[in-house]
Amino acid sequence: AAITGIGTWVYAYNYISPVEKVPVGNTSFLHDYYDTDECTYADEFVYKLDEQNSAKMLQIAKTGGLNELTTLYLRSFYTSPIFSLERFILRTTVPTNVCNNLETSEILTTDFEPNDQVAVFKVLRRNEKEAILGYSIGKGRSWLSISTNEESGSLECRFGSALGDFTPGFIATNLHCLYSKFLLVSAVRNLKHVTPLVGEDNSSGL
Repeated sequence: AAITGIGTWVYAYNYISPVEKVPVGNTSFLHDYYDTDECTYADEFVYKLDEQNSAKMLQIAKTGGLNELTTLYLRSFYTSPIFSLERFILRTTVPTNVCNNLETSEILTTDFEPNDQVAVFKVLRRNEKEAILGYSIGKGRSWLSISTNEESGSLECRFGSALGDFTPGFIATNLHCLYSKFLLVSAVRNLKHVTPLVGEDNSSGL
């Protein structure tokens, strides 16, 4: 049992190791909400794609623009294996009048424009590189962004949360951050399922 536990911990650690927690950017939709009196906590995480997969994703940006790339990332996030578990929990615990558009097929055709909804998350603002979604239950925001690193030229997938009904504490904050990291990795790895250009070569990291 001890060996199994250690093995599980090592796997989990390696799984989320590409994710880095960074300060909330001061020019993003996330920061706009973070800067309000309603918000009590916010965080931001980044996953930097390797050179090969960045190049594949940038092919999409050249033809469909960064806006299409952001849409693909949003679809990937909300159909990822980790979030699919959350969708299942929401399906069984939240009334349908505040929780809808739960099917994978529906999400994969969602453009994530303002007022579009997935589960309990409703798009409030959207531009070509980021989107912020509000909750139909509770106070808070989920934020997703994809952009090019100015120095390396690689793509960066970002995910952040801003909560208005959350009291930061050591255990609660660390559990929240851990779950956020798993969500982000799951979303990035799921990109290969929403576009054929990504993940064709398994040695590339996705």
